[in-house]
Amino acid sequence: VRVQCNPTTKLERSVRALAFNYLPGDCGNLFATCGGDFATVYDDEHFGDNVAVVSQFKNEKTTHVGGGELSCVCWVDARGFTTHEFGDALLAVGGGEDNVVQIFSVAEAKVMRLLKGHSGKLVALASGAGDDGGAYLAVLATNGTVTVWDWRHASVRTVFTAPGALSMEMNDQGDVVYT
Repeated sequence: VRVQCNPTTKLERSVRALAFNYLPGDCGNLFATCGGDFATVYDDEHFGDNVAVVSQFKNEKTTHVGGGELSCVCWVDARGFTTHEFGDALLAVGGGEDNVVQIFSVAEAKVMRLLKGHSGKLVALASGAGDDGGAYLAVLATNGTVTVWDWRHASVRTVFTAPGALSMEMNDQGDVVYT
């Protein structure tokens, strides 16, 4: 998919990553893509035979993040973290000039959490819910480093190397990362 946004800037945004929301809850109808400095959330259930845009996130430079091109997306478990009256879905988006992961609330249309400190460009994100009540997010960077976060508390659980890894997945319990 290629989208040309503004003919005067000739900026093209190719989809770099796509993630379906398979997490428990009422938001299994959502999927997300990222391309350029945008992440877009779509609904494939409530509009008949059509797919509709539900929310968009633009990775703009602010006092908190460097902005720039997003490289990966992943859904994280919103249960017990957000209290939106109609439920919520949380999308992790990664990349940009400073390799930050931002946890974005679809219902609130705002960033709920920042995960900073990755030393390489971000390649992949994967999530799982721990048996200990945690919520884990693994981040793979181009330098072969995998950082596993407890994203709810913005704390690093562990860091390990996976030289040459190009993709990654985490099991549902959040205790195993596959590269």
